[in-house]
Amino acid sequence: MAVKRYRAIAVLVLLLLPLMQLPVAGQGEDFKLLSYSYKNSAGGTEVYPGSRGVELRIEVVYNGSSEAYISSACLSVPPGFEISRGSSQCSAPYTANASVQNIVEPGDVIQFIYRVDIGRGVKPGSYGFDITIYYRVYSGGEWVRLTQTLSGIAVTVSPYPQLCFTVEDWYWSP
Repeated sequence: MAVKRYRAIAVLVLLLLPLMQLPVAGQGEDFKLLSYSYKNSAGGTEVYPGSRGVELRIEVVYNGSSEAYISSACLSVPPGFEISRGSSQCSAPYTANASVQNIVEPGDVIQFIYRVDIGRGVKPGSYGFDITIYYRVYSGGEWVRLTQTLSGIAVTVSPYPQLCFTVEDWYWSP
């Protein structure tokens, strides 16, 4: 009789488990996007179809309640974009003076830096990027692995500037 009762309770729990709103282990909400910027390989802010080596710099603040260890943040690129040759899809966390800072305290601001190429077939317009931050926090006597995806990063691809030729001087030669 007792075995049937425990079996019925176990079946009931298994049936109700998918309906319970349990926290998803591994998802964090500790980072906030502060700003981002991008520049072409010549240092200008205009990027065009076919631009190579565009530097994308993303600045985030850590708002967690205890220190965290950040391993990296990986960039998701839209179709037509790709990571530049010799660069990585994942970036270490950097301080403002470009030194690596894997351990962050609440309130720390860090940057992730990427280099991307824009395909020649990309149409002018705004394109969205996401980063996924991989980090660990110490909780309950153990290190817990977490990830957080930040979106809202947009790169505007400009149309090519109009060509404008002017004649400055001319002469006839016999």
